[in-house]
Amino acid sequence: MTKQNKKIIISLALILFLGLLVRSVLQNKKPKEEEFLETTVQTIEAETLVYGNWTPEGNRSVLVTVESDAEVEISAELSGTIAKVYAKTGDIVRSGQVLAEFSQSFDQTQINYQNTLSALEVAKASAQNSVQSSQIGLDTARVSLQQAKATESQGLVQTFDGLRAQAKNTEASFQSALDLLDQWVGYSPQYRFVSVNRDPLKKRDSVLFNALYKSTGDLLKQLPNLPTDPYGGEKEQVLRYAAYRIDFATKLQDTLLQFENLAQRAILSSAFPKSQADSLVTLIRSQKNGVNGEVIALNSSFENARTASERKNSSLLTAENQVKSAEANLQLARANADSQIRSAQNQVNSAYASKLDLVVRAPFEGEVSQKFINVGQQVSPGTQLFNVINPNKRKKLIAFLTFPEYQRLQAQESVEVILDGQNFAVEVSGATARLDAESQKMRVEFILDQSQESEVLVGQVGKLQLLKASIKTNVLPLSAISFEPDGAEVLIVNKEGVTERKKIIVGTLVSNALEIQAGIDPGTPVIKYRSRTYAGQKIKIDPIIKNDESETEKTITDNAQLDVIK
Repeated sequence: MTKQNKKIIISLALILFLGLLVRSVLQNKKPKEEEFLETTVQTIEAETLVYGNWTPEGNRSVLVTVESDAEVEISAELSGTIAKVYAKTGDIVRSGQVLAEFSQSFDQTQINYQNTLSALEVAKASAQNSVQSSQIGLDTARVSLQQAKATESQGLVQTFDGLRAQAKNTEASFQSALDLLDQWVGYSPQYRFVSVNRDPLKKRDSVLFNALYKSTGDLLKQLPNLPTDPYGGEKEQVLRYAAYRIDFATKLQDTLLQFENLAQRAILSSAFPKSQADSLVTLIRSQKNGVNGEVIALNSSFENARTASERKNSSLLTAENQVKSAEANLQLARANADSQIRSAQNQVNSAYASKLDLVVRAPFEGEVSQKFINVGQQVSPGTQLFNVINPNKRKKLIAFLTFPEYQRLQAQESVEVILDGQNFAVEVSGATARLDAESQKMRVEFILDQSQESEVLVGQVGKLQLLKASIKTNVLPLSAISFEPDGAEVLIVNKEGVTERKKIIVGTLVSNALEIQAGIDPGTPVIKYRSRTYAGQKIKIDPIIKNDESETEKTITDNAQLDVIK
């Protein structure tokens, strides 16, 4: 046998041995049984109630606090150190009585006094500069107004003088044109019998000739009746003088246009030589152009004068408004200056008084309700030192109620509060009109009988008793409800006696409970104090027992009966 064959045999034997070994291991291996850790559920004792058999407390106590509008805060008026304190809480003090003294070391009040004197001088200088600046502004505005009046008046006089002269210059053009018309229509006696060949014009268009005759006569009658030259007159007179001449020139233009049309028609007449007719048309156009030029110039001068008057009024109004504004600024500057100086002077007076008398005094006869300072304490202006109550002011009690509670309170024949074990009769004096958005409660004020006010102290806390509300069965106590981010919930006890979470929908507040709108069925056991128990706990609870008298069911715990109010 060769060495190679020996190696092969040994390898096969080794492989066979390993295979048998693996098979033996797999056959002998048994699956492990699944191990379960026995969870021990702790059974606890918890107070429960049955939903539908529980009603709120009959009477509810509401916290009340004694307050007073007469409590006056006494604050420091200067900086310093408290050297002595003579009054404590509860002391009865007279008007002007010394309550505390400041330390006079380092004489801080003297420093304050010097500072206020310096501040007064600064205030005076600042106020004077402000008034002077405003006065300069007013003087400048007044000078500008006078300059505007002079400039505008001078320019306006020149403008209206130019308009008057322009209107007067039209008279020559008007007269020349009217002479030409009168010569050819023969209206006035001086031209009626002049040897001018009018027949071709009459025969060519008698209707147009007669209309031209009438228009010329009207213009000849109107010209002497135009307003005369208002030399040195008012603006309105000059404008009226120019306006009449513009109107007259417009009519004269129309008449010359009629004359030109008639002359052009007569050119074709055999009785009117063409050369003579052309010459007449040329003469008419020359007069017409002259009148047109006068009308254009007169209209331009008229509009310029009218707008110049309006510009003057606008310019003067602007200047006058600037003067009024400057006057108002000056008055305001003077008022501010007086206020600054008066305020600085008051600070000087206060600092001087403090420098002479470094004490804190009672403003009136009353009772020290609170003391906020001690010897050696550093204070600054505005630091609260004492609170003093004026006995001439009434004391009051404050409570915060829901609206249903307030309605129940109003239905009570009498209202009493308990302060230090003593009952006091009170009356409702007022309530806020709106509920607080967060607490859904309203602030209610009560007043004591005046004879009993001396027996209570401001800041004292007591209880107000509310009568029993109407019984509701669809409610749960506030202690049983937990308000989570996703809504309200309670802990109920299932059939196995284990607590589990139950979502509910709540309604309005009823005394110390909330109405339940949905989420839980009547007869369900509920943990009364939600904060003391959590879901998954085993509750020691007996089976539900039938109550033959009330026909209701209730659950009994090992230590306490369910909180059922019948």
